[in-house]
Amino acid sequence: NHSKAGQCPMSIWVRSKSIGKSNTIEVNFVQDGPSIDGNNINLNEPNLQSLKKNLNYMRAEADSMALEIRLHTKEIHQEYLGHNDIVNEIFNAVEQSRIEAQGSDIFKGIKLNILNKHKSDIQNTENNNNMNKKDNKEIIEAFRYVSYSELTGEILGGKFTSYKKLIQKKLGRQYNNFFNKLRNNITNQKNFADLLQTFLDNLGYYDHDDKQDGTDHEDNSENEDLHD
Repeated sequence: NHSKAGQCPMSIWVRSKSIGKSNTIEVNFVQDGPSIDGNNINLNEPNLQSLKKNLNYMRAEADSMALEIRLHTKEIHQEYLGHNDIVNEIFNAVEQSRIEAQGSDIFKGIKLNILNKHKSDIQNTENNNNMNKKDNKEIIEAFRYVSYSELTGEILGGKFTSYKKLIQKKLGRQYNNFFNKLRNNITNQKNFADLLQTFLDNLGYYDHDDKQDGTDHEDNSENEDLHD
């Protein structure tokens, strides 16, 4: 068991370097949650009992972060972030879906790991009975999982159905048009971000005189078409 525990960080490290297309990637195991800092990938430190059960989950986290290093330009992303925390969180969520969709097309072998990770995360969210349905967290999670599903063609279970209904209600007739255009720009981060910004503007997220949680902008069926 100790041998397997020692091999796990090395295998993830080698895998991340290959996916991220960078020899400077470092993988660290921490106790304060997964994150990415430059070329440093920080993963939750596993224990021996959970190692075998969570190995694929850890690989999926590392894969997603390595893809971000390879396929995401921080400077472009920063251009679209501002003082509205909800807009920023939505941008982060949908951009991560773009990265994972593009990466899953390049590396067929990682697609299943990331898909199963999202299924596990949704199941954990579904089991959280303390979630307030009006919480901003729900709309951010809805954007995260619905955008991933629409950009990859994968279907998620559990609470995903209610997440999709929430986004469909907010987009109205623009739902299919919007995701079709995002899908056609997966490999172009700037065009993708332009489309997302226009969409959020149409939803009213950039009107700072109104509420910023999106709850007052549910029906956008009459909005003008999003630009290409």
